[in-house]
Amino acid sequence: MTNFKNVWAIYNAETNLENFISGFRLGAKFVYDTFFDKDSDIEK
Repeated sequence: MTNFKNVWAIYNAETNLENFISGFRLGAKFVYDTFFDKDSDIEK
């Protein structure tokens, strides 16, 4: 049972890291599109 818990903890940690990276990239794209996109409708 301990081996299963260790494997599950490793899997869970890797999944959380992948989700964090994916969310960070999405957030960075939002910031880039908001402030640096040249085709924006907002006048700078």
